[in-house]
Amino acid sequence: STAGAFAALKADGSIAAWGNRGAGGIGAPTGTGFVTVIGGGSSFEDAFAALKADGSIAAWGSTSYGGTLPTLTTPNNSFIAIYPSQGGFAALRGDGTILTWGNTTDTPLPAGEGGFVSISSSGANGSPGAFAYSALKQDGTITVWGGSNVGGSTKRGVTGVAVPPTQGGFVSIASNSSAFAALNQDGSVMSWGNSASGGNFSFGKNTGKNVTSIYSNSGAFVALYDDGSLRSWGSAANGGTGTPTGTGFTRVFSTLSSFAAQKADGTIVAWGSQTFGGVGAPAGKGYVISSPVAVQPYSQQGVPTGELPTAYVGTAVGPQGGAGVSAYEVGALGTGAWHAVTAGALPAGLSLNPSTGYLAGTPTAAGRFSFNITSTSAQGTLSQAYTLEVKTPDSV
Repeated sequence: STAGAFAALKADGSIAAWGNRGAGGIGAPTGTGFVTVIGGGSSFEDAFAALKADGSIAAWGSTSYGGTLPTLTTPNNSFIAIYPSQGGFAALRGDGTILTWGNTTDTPLPAGEGGFVSISSSGANGSPGAFAYSALKQDGTITVWGGSNVGGSTKRGVTGVAVPPTQGGFVSIASNSSAFAALNQDGSVMSWGNSASGGNFSFGKNTGKNVTSIYSNSGAFVALYDDGSLRSWGSAANGGTGTPTGTGFTRVFSTLSSFAAQKADGTIVAWGSQTFGGVGAPAGKGYVISSPVAVQPYSQQGVPTGELPTAYVGTAVGPQGGAGVSAYEVGALGTGAWHAVTAGALPAGLSLNPSTGYLAGTPTAAGRFSFNITSTSAQGTLSQAYTLEVKTPDSV
């Protein structure tokens, strides 16, 4: 969705849109075969962009914010991922080059530069200079472009604004409204952009534990360590301080200005803005935070790799699954990935949603089933082996 419209994707890859016409509520492309639909833009000047399985892209909505594709100098059949920003969109081609369109930025991406594998964006609005892009290359280096005050410049000496790292080895980038944070393969973290949003905070590898993921909201970041401990930085009003202590956390979720961390036993701790959910989390264990598309693969959520929860004949497996140990999520690599069964077979009655990575359906036969799921996105390809046991209700 955008701020003023919705877009729905059917199983055959066709798209329906409705809502404010200036925000993409009309003008959706016809035909089938689309696999991803993403909303971008600022306020009610919004747009949608969609990616087809054949590598072509389409856009509709506000022309100023990416609703009209630019003139393409290469065939429209080589794209593998689309990323939104406050000012428009960036699309990644299979050869590692990038196409951007929508509102202009004050520092453009160098023409012809390639080798990219993923893209992030910052920005509080879509005005020129108020948003930026940061792209990760195959060699682990980072290229930025866009607004100088929101992490898009390499120029030093701007008060309150840090510049991106120049070394390689980085494996992922997170962003908020005016800063970026990158995770290095050695477990260290470096951030840049506006200092008020955490853009001037970096830390090295801790002895005995490594950062595995970085999460963000509009003004702060949280790092999750492999022992389940947390570290946050950025705006105090957004949860940059007040980080929960202890270990055992497996997932972090965010609203506009707060965070909530969940443990494998269903314990939830929240912090940040009171208005946006930083207080009031339920006490006790056994809770699952609802999440339509989980970011991390199932094997990182506190259960043995590849072992899915037991299913039962005649009992439906939910299409969304949730975020806890009861989720039948087998996809990886996050939003925008495409998932497929590449070895073995699913239990009869179950199917894989190729765009969300969740199993869904009602098992019809008991047994122990082994299969491989391969996920493909701009980050690359990841295959995981899974085993799912289906029992009859009287064999518990």
